[in-house]
Amino acid sequence: MTDFRTLIRKQLDEELIYGCVVMAGDSRKDFLLEAYGFADRITAEKMKTDSIFDLASITKPVGCATLAAICQEEGLLNLDRPFTDYLPKHRASFEQPPTVRQLGAHISGLDCERPYDRFQSAGGEQLVDAFYDLGPVAPPGRNFVYSCGNYLLLGLIVESVSGRPIHALAKEKIFQVLGMGDTEWGMPRPDQLHRVVHPHLVTTHGAVALERLSEELRRYREEDSLPSDETAQGALPHRVGNAGMFSTASDLARFARMMLTETPQIFRAQTREELFRCCTPPGIHRRSFGWDMEPIGGLFSEAAIHHSGWSGQNLWIDPESGCFFIMLTNRSSTEYEACKFMRRETARAMYEFLMQHR
Repeated sequence: MTDFRTLIRKQLDEELIYGCVVMAGDSRKDFLLEAYGFADRITAEKMKTDSIFDLASITKPVGCATLAAICQEEGLLNLDRPFTDYLPKHRASFEQPPTVRQLGAHISGLDCERPYDRFQSAGGEQLVDAFYDLGPVAPPGRNFVYSCGNYLLLGLIVESVSGRPIHALAKEKIFQVLGMGDTEWGMPRPDQLHRVVHPHLVTTHGAVALERLSEELRRYREEDSLPSDETAQGALPHRVGNAGMFSTASDLARFARMMLTETPQIFRAQTREELFRCCTPPGIHRRSFGWDMEPIGGLFSEAAIHHSGWSGQNLWIDPESGCFFIMLTNRSSTEYEACKFMRRETARAMYEFLMQHR
């Protein structure tokens, strides 16, 4: 058995990551919470267990999909209705519009291309308005294609049916109920800036022009405390559904424990089960509404849900073992798949450690 700490040191030594926080626990207690490396390599600031990370695409399941499930429970949304029923402003033409559930499982027929990128330089509401032109490249329900566009639309749907911005709704319905006091959607609070992990990631799709940013947003960019996702950054002050949440390992543990125990409740057990139920057709990548369910080489049970984030994050929740595992990193390598593989191997070693020490 490989010790998880050995795997972490390997990633630091090979400069796949600058630092990380790892956490593991079950429905009753935390068994592991440790920090390694640097929160900011340039200033040599050490990583701490309460460091705040850009969660990137973990925003999708923890924030956006959870809010959509809550909206369904409140009678505002039907996941099995065409998504266009809830977005009258949508302009693209569909022969068969995908359902809201198909958006959430990435089987909508939307492409993974990003046509809205040409509006990055405009930013703000002009960028958000471009989401209403996202159209199909294939019929829905046939293939799995991971596309941020699905969650850009899902975020707009949640705002449309609730009449509220997604970050405000999430604070009331999720973060405050679960005691996730360090979690913010869009950018951290000013009093949190000293705890934010600085990845210094190179953008891949072109950031919004500096001169178009407000004075506040310029300061956040100078501090490297805006979302690493260019769409989430460019749309500010509008928050989007695909990325942009900032949080800590301990706050994510509160969310994971709620998913394992239903306490405290943010929705009924039946609603919670929506997020654990595979809803993709047989023979293609297994996804629930919001979460990845594809088996990881014997790691966790078939009932487990998990998700990764571009900036170097992973969250796994396994209802059969009753355990959760978190690895948050400031990824320094451009080898995304290699970094993701090492996070999985670390989680495997953490699982073995936890089974021995429970």
